Amino acid sequence: MYIFYLGTIVFPIAPSTLNIKINNQNKTLTLINEGEINILKEEKLKDIAFEVLIPHQKYPFASYLGGMLPKQYYYEALSNMKKSRKSVQFIVIRNGKNLASMHFTNIKVSVEDFTLVEDANNLGFDLKIGITLKEYKDKTSLLMQAISTASGVTQYLTTNTRESNKTTPKTYTVVNNDTLYSIAKKQLGDGSLTSRLQSINNLPNQIDLSIGQVIRLE
Repeated sequence: MYIFYLGTIVFPIAPSTLNIKINNQNKTLTLINEGEINILKEEKLKDIAFEVLIPHQKYPFASYLGGMLPKQYYYEALSNMKKSRKSVQFIVIRNGKNLASMHFTNIKVSVEDFTLVEDANNLGFDLKIGITLKEYKDKTSLLMQAISTASGVTQYLTTNTRESNKTTPKTYTVVNNDTLYSIAKKQLGDGSLTSRLQSINNLPNQIDLSIGQVIRLE
């Protein structure tokens, strides 16, 4: 038994075929004195394609998890996934006769394209949808720089960015007639924090402040 999940969708009839293309970007070079060599690189993102039948009526071989939904639901759900420009989870559960025969596909994907097929002669009122997905890998921590090669092809150089755990402390600049109490009351909303401000700023008392003096608030 196969169960197909795509984002919020559970397809009532599992596709008869599933194509997952595992691409690579290895490069073959021809050396003058050594013949061909193959430079091995990290594999490209997977391409996934399948066709799914959306029934107009209940069939005994279909599984309606959560109840039977109209055809329009699947079209709108796919459209929203594509327009949102966000990744979704693609899961295929293959349930055999025993636990040893169970295995899963569970990857993040983007919805690239989908095609609606209506065929009165062969499908009746049912709807067939051809769906193309692309594996998604989060690269938000990378900076990309476009580089033009000698052949005029634009490629991208990526570098990792480190997230800084440092936070810039909030400060306040003293003006005329300020006291630590008035600063705590106005800036922190609680005059009882006066002693705390005195402590973190290493002040001798809570009154003697200079105009232009910078006070740490946290």
